[in-house]
Amino acid sequence: MLKFNKKNSFAYLMGVYLGDGEINKRTKFEIFRLNTKDKDFAETTKQAIKVCRGDEYYFKGSTRFKGKLRKITLKEYIVTMRAAYKKQPPNYFTVYASSSNLFKKMANMTKDKTKFPKEIFNWSKEEIKFFIIGQMDSEGMVSKRNKTKSIISPTGRSVHMGYKITDKYIFNNFLKLLDMANIKYGKIGTHPTKNKIAYRITIKLQSWIKSGYILSIKRKQDLIDRFNLTEPYSERSLYPRIVKYNNIKKEINIK
Repeated sequence: MLKFNKKNSFAYLMGVYLGDGEINKRTKFEIFRLNTKDKDFAETTKQAIKVCRGDEYYFKGSTRFKGKLRKITLKEYIVTMRAAYKKQPPNYFTVYASSSNLFKKMANMTKDKTKFPKEIFNWSKEEIKFFIIGQMDSEGMVSKRNKTKSIISPTGRSVHMGYKITDKYIFNNFLKLLDMANIKYGKIGTHPTKNKIAYRITIKLQSWIKSGYILSIKRKQDLIDRFNLTEPYSERSLYPRIVKYNNIKKEINIK
């Protein structure tokens, strides 16, 4: 679990919001919502909201009288199996929260997700780090190309890390933040979706690991850790040798 304070929790939420999050301003209070199949991502987002928003109350009549805390919930929803599905899809989790100030500020800074806030480039290194993690939790991918065998492919370590989003403006500014964080990436690729063009890059895993960044989604972070524990190009073996734990303990910040 990421350790949040007021500033880095806001940076993380901004990264999530510009990815998979949404804010509804049509209600009395601004509403934030996140839908995800990863419970740990939902729990991390909920914790960031708690830290950043603090204890906000509904006010009834006079501002001297405080009512109930504004809503923040995390619920699990079962996906109904359909004939079109080859297997049962995973359940999804929804984070739902309201605030009179926090989400209004986020929506205004981004003009309802239509612009990238330039002030982010003046944030501290820690805030930029948490923004990048929030974006990668939302729009990042970590996968194993050779899913049926070991983590090693015949040509070397086979964990793949990438980033994909349909908003070109957010994409280009995110690349600038990766440059500032010294995180290396490959050539820009594109492919069509139903209504838009998706922009994508491959992120160099060694530079990501060197940065010390850790994702909140365990299934993704576990692959990164396994990649880091495995020797590169280890004799092209399906059963790769593993680097001794003590030698890499400091590199992946395990206490």
